[in-house]
Amino acid sequence: MNIQRIEPPCWWIGMKTPLQLMIYGKDLAGGEVQTDTKGITIREVHPAESPNYLFADIEISPELTPGEYLFTTHKGTEKAGFTYRIEKRRKNAASRTSYTSADMVYLLMPDRFANGDPSIDNTPDTTEKIDRTDPSGRHGGDLQGIIDHLDYLVDLGGYYFMANSPTGRQPAKKLLSWIWLYGLLSYRPKVWK
Repeated sequence: MNIQRIEPPCWWIGMKTPLQLMIYGKDLAGGEVQTDTKGITIREVHPAESPNYLFADIEISPELTPGEYLFTTHKGTEKAGFTYRIEKRRKNAASRTSYTSADMVYLLMPDRFANGDPSIDNTPDTTEKIDRTDPSGRHGGDLQGIIDHLDYLVDLGGYYFMANSPTGRQPAKKLLSWIWLYGLLSYRPKVWK
């Protein structure tokens, strides 16, 4: 028995959200989780569909001292231990607001967002020409289209916008295959004047 990963990697005393540890290792199904630490209680251990995971519901006393604590996982005669860090929460941490729309990151795919400059849709060096009838083909969106629609993006209520690469490099086949292969590669500035 070998524990390879624990999620979340640490926790905090006084959290209102209950702690459930995801424990990953080979052939953990049917195993138990224990600790001898006073102030930490294993409420329940849940199996998963995969034989390599266990989920443990943990209760932490507000009086627990921050530190690293030893847990053991056992199944029959096999046993494996792991340490888990439990931290003290920062002062006033509970009064902070959670995630809101202000934390939204809007991912733009320029080719699908807006076509601001049709004059660069089909240039002499463009291998794949614009074809909006082909779902996996090029559709003509560009950086100028994003600039022209900044008001729309601001009206969404988010503060962060990220664009994947404009289609400056030409794919061997279709655009969507190229996106999977090249991800967030740079674009050719001469195309986006």
